Amino acid sequence: MKKFLSVLIAVLTAVSCFAFTASAADKVKSVDLSGVKPTAWMTYHATSGDAKPEYKIGIRCDADDWDEIPVDKFLVFNNERVTCKNYIQLHTSNKEDHLNAEGKPIGFVEWSIEGTTANTFKVLAGLDADRGGQTNYTNVYIDGNLVYDGKDNHYTPTAAVEIEVTIPEGAKTLRLEAVTDGEFNSQFVVWNEPTLFNKDGSDFDPPFAPRTITVTEATKNHIKFSYTGAREGGNNWVGVYSAEAEITPDSHSEYSLFYVYLAPGDGEYDLDFEKCARVGEATDDYQPGTMMRNTNDVVLLGHLSEYKLIWLGGESWYETYLEVALEDEPVDSSSAPVSEPAGSTNNTDDSQPESSAAPSGAVSEKPAGEKDSNGWVMPVIIVAAVVIVAAVVVIVIKKKK
Repeated sequence: MKKFLSVLIAVLTAVSCFAFTASAADKVKSVDLSGVKPTAWMTYHATSGDAKPEYKIGIRCDADDWDEIPVDKFLVFNNERVTCKNYIQLHTSNKEDHLNAEGKPIGFVEWSIEGTTANTFKVLAGLDADRGGQTNYTNVYIDGNLVYDGKDNHYTPTAAVEIEVTIPEGAKTLRLEAVTDGEFNSQFVVWNEPTLFNKDGSDFDPPFAPRTITVTEATKNHIKFSYTGAREGGNNWVGVYSAEAEITPDSHSEYSLFYVYLAPGDGEYDLDFEKCARVGEATDDYQPGTMMRNTNDVVLLGHLSEYKLIWLGGESWYETYLEVALEDEPVDSSSAPVSEPAGSTNNTDDSQPESSAAPSGAVSEKPAGEKDSNGWVMPVIIVAAVVIVAAVVVIVIKKKK
């Protein structure tokens, strides 16, 4: 018996130690952004903001996905040929309204880096060594602020440029912008291994998972949709608005017709209008899955294309994260690019939280879109502790006998 208990104690102790170790597994050494779908982009003749973006010539992204490029590219850096496998290739825009303040053609890729604790970003920028072309340069923006001005650091087919910038704490967006010193038939820029990391080599929290909404079914009676990337403690909710609705943090043109609160992480809801409680007749508890309406109707009037979904949240509850237009025919898939402009409200009565308020149960924000894969850690530790204590008690009692 004593031998069995000793073995049991050893096993449970090992499990407990593993559980503690696993809780830190979400931290990383680096994040290569070349494999991360951007929140916004502009290249050649299309942008992420187009109603139906055409295939993105020269960028590893089309209208629906962020795809790998199977062909290696080559840059010349410090007189040595560098093979590029994890890269972004982009052609600056050929539209005259896609110019910078100096009238030069530009193209860009922007990522959300919200939630990361990395303090450094690095990328090797240049022109494909196998092709000639005009000189170009790259600017880097963080939260809309120019942190690297490439005007004095042009690259050519025979001289790539290594760029490194410091990421301020709490940064939310990072943009690489290619600028052309010439006409629209400029060279393709290659950004090799755009990487987030800590300067001292330590682990860090990666960016939050990107927010997405995908409408899987839409009728006048209900809207079924899936989503990813809801931040815990982010006060997330999705409302049905008219297609012309304009929502900002300080004002909104209308209130949502129907709305539902989202659970953190990824999920799916069927917003059934008949099941939505009428605001003013039922208590809004702000809990995930609660469905409410600001109208006496339980159907959408007119055409579905006259409406859209808006994902809102944030500290004020009124930041708009995504908008997804509805279509007149039931849709199989309708994903919206992530953008993070301003916000709105979802209620017409006085119970709507003010900008400083939060619903009961709101918690501090953590990397969003991440389900708690280590939710079993604490229960395992508690059970292990109880079993160990019980085993010790049994041994003591046996010794006394």
